[in-house]
Amino acid sequence: MVKVPFLFGTLLILTLSVSAKPQPLVELTIKERASVDREAEPVTGGVPLPLGRIKSPSELQLLDQKGNPLSVEIQAVNRWWKDNSLKWIHLHFQTSLSANSRQKFTLVRKETPSSTDTKLQVDESGDQIEIATGPLTFTVRKKGFNGIAEAWLHGEQLVRNHEGGLVMKAAGEIYRSSLDNTSQVEIEKRTPLYVRIKAEGTLKAIGGKEGFDYLCRLTAFRGLSRVESQITVFNTMGPAREDHVALDALQWEIPTTLSEPRVLLGGDQQIYQAQLRSEEVAWIYQKDSDEYRVGGVLNGKGRGKSTKPLSTGWIDATGQRGGVAAGVRWFWQLHPKVLQVDGGGNLRVGLYPEVHQPLDIYTGVSRTHDLLFYFHSAAEDERRLRDIFAGFQKPLQAMAPVRWYSRDTGAFGRLVDADPELFGENWPLVQKYLSWWRANFDHLKQARDGRQLRGIYRDAYGWLDFGDGLHWAWEKGNAEPRNLAWAGNYYDFPHASLLHFLLTGRWDYFDYFVEHSRHLADIHMVHYDPDPMFIGSNRYCPPTDHVRMDPGRNSHYTAAKVYVSNTFNHHKTQSLFEKYLLTGDPHALDSARKGLDYAFRYQGADESYNQPRGPGHQLLTLLAGYELTGEKKYLDRCRPIIEAGTRVQEKYQGAFTPSRGARFQFGIALEGLRSYYEVSGDESIPPMIQRAIDYLMAEEVRTSNLAHACGFLFSRTGDRRYLDYGIQMIERDVVFDHPVKNTALGLRSTPYFLFYLQPEVDFR
Repeated sequence: MVKVPFLFGTLLILTLSVSAKPQPLVELTIKERASVDREAEPVTGGVPLPLGRIKSPSELQLLDQKGNPLSVEIQAVNRWWKDNSLKWIHLHFQTSLSANSRQKFTLVRKETPSSTDTKLQVDESGDQIEIATGPLTFTVRKKGFNGIAEAWLHGEQLVRNHEGGLVMKAAGEIYRSSLDNTSQVEIEKRTPLYVRIKAEGTLKAIGGKEGFDYLCRLTAFRGLSRVESQITVFNTMGPAREDHVALDALQWEIPTTLSEPRVLLGGDQQIYQAQLRSEEVAWIYQKDSDEYRVGGVLNGKGRGKSTKPLSTGWIDATGQRGGVAAGVRWFWQLHPKVLQVDGGGNLRVGLYPEVHQPLDIYTGVSRTHDLLFYFHSAAEDERRLRDIFAGFQKPLQAMAPVRWYSRDTGAFGRLVDADPELFGENWPLVQKYLSWWRANFDHLKQARDGRQLRGIYRDAYGWLDFGDGLHWAWEKGNAEPRNLAWAGNYYDFPHASLLHFLLTGRWDYFDYFVEHSRHLADIHMVHYDPDPMFIGSNRYCPPTDHVRMDPGRNSHYTAAKVYVSNTFNHHKTQSLFEKYLLTGDPHALDSARKGLDYAFRYQGADESYNQPRGPGHQLLTLLAGYELTGEKKYLDRCRPIIEAGTRVQEKYQGAFTPSRGARFQFGIALEGLRSYYEVSGDESIPPMIQRAIDYLMAEEVRTSNLAHACGFLFSRTGDRRYLDYGIQMIERDVVFDHPVKNTALGLRSTPYFLFYLQPEVDFR
């Protein structure tokens, strides 16, 4: 078996002017969804390829709407391990398009590509890394990481040498990344089109005391004066799970050379502006999900969730030399936030502002923010700045038709898109099912904006809350954080949302997949634990205060303990692998790898079929890791889990457990077994699935997450009873009380059942 590196794969840059006639593979579409014009904006798109078609990125080329070849980087991500042909690739390129428009591209096969020169230059020979994109030159220190250390635009210095960067304040102590002389700064990826620098270390105080760990990635692009930054902080201070840090402030400091600058602040309805004098300051403070305030020399306020603006969350300082602007993605969604600039040209991005009350961050919890820094001339139009940062809220995504991800490539297994022509007389049944999903998804969207639950009203926005859903309040009428239980993306809701995007092409499903998988990677994944064995495990679901178990009694909520699950009942990583495949997000891959490593190392739950969802989740993580890496050890690691399942089935006449209360979990165990069979072809698996379904049918158990297994058995046996039983499970219209948990539990695998409703397919 031939393997590719786990992260990097094979890179190729193509300008491509060749004589051989290209063979079209798939048409890709970029939809502009922020209602702003885009100019030379970076694009990343994950594209699957059919089995046996392409062996190397050098065989591929991307054409624009007129058939002209583009400069594009094509990265090999993973392979079909049956024949070593490419399964997923990442495309990286730049494009311009007008507001609300669509742009078409064609991925083609072509034999003899030629490389291109680049203006992107990298020098890492000294104690710093220097990047020159063409218009922009900036440096990054290898030790004492301070973000962008210095920057010049067309030779004019806009950022001076400084001791800023990432700064944290807690319990009166100030911790800085610039004080971390043990930081590890390296070029993580270098191509002719972009370069990404990775910096990781520990925030430190002057006396050497350690704060949060951090991981920052800075990405610069050929020919552009923008730098994108992804910043994650991890509470590794511990030492006990019950320990927490009351975070007073977390900010990114950029001292510019622009004294007494003109300042611009992006609001929901207007751009606020003023000319600062040396002692003056201007700021915008998002204090909650629906209100921001503008202060200092400016005055104003505006809205967040009630208008859902894309135009807030950026600040600009401009002087005679030029300007520096900074913005935060999900500014009001991840409140509180502050953006500030003073008359000395010091720009601060308040990821958690000191003006807000402290926030408890527990051991092992992390949070990630995406930032954009834009360097420009003094004559830059303010509307252009607004549009750049509005576009940052909705990054461009190159997408194939939804059928390409399912029936055309099989990249997601036995999945099809919701095309009426596929289903014939069964189309009304598919429509009814999609209506059921849509009703629950719409309920979830409404609950995000706010819901009344046991005497309290709460939305699902905020530093720890965004990307999750409120599940329960233990004591009625008490909104204290330790009294509130969250869903924790139970049963991998983002995975369920993605599958329904691939069925329908609805972008709101895709957006929720992206937003909820970020929360899953940050809050639910255990990034540090006093026992290193449990790094990569997940927290209990539904987690009270995001980290705790249920209290013994409702009134005892203050005594609920912080908990790390030592089984796989609440484990989930599928959506993290999928997010990396579709978007190239390196943070998603980091977290997925932690979960994969835990699933591989920890053997204490291999026989935990008393809760069958645990073995199911563990198998699905191991299989996702195998399919991405091709490392057979992950496939082999599944065998002891499956053998344990065989033993309990023999003991309980086909059941995984005799407990009636655990039957709703059987579908997840069967999902893991079905996926293992599709990857391995192991013929011992179908009888296991059949024994379980026969047992459940005899007991008249009807849980919608069993439908996929019923369809699988119909395809194997031709026995219509299995198909009819699966149909009974999806012919429902209940709107769940707990929209994140129950929607994911019941509907995470049901899209795979629809595959078997195609009347013209001979599954055998």
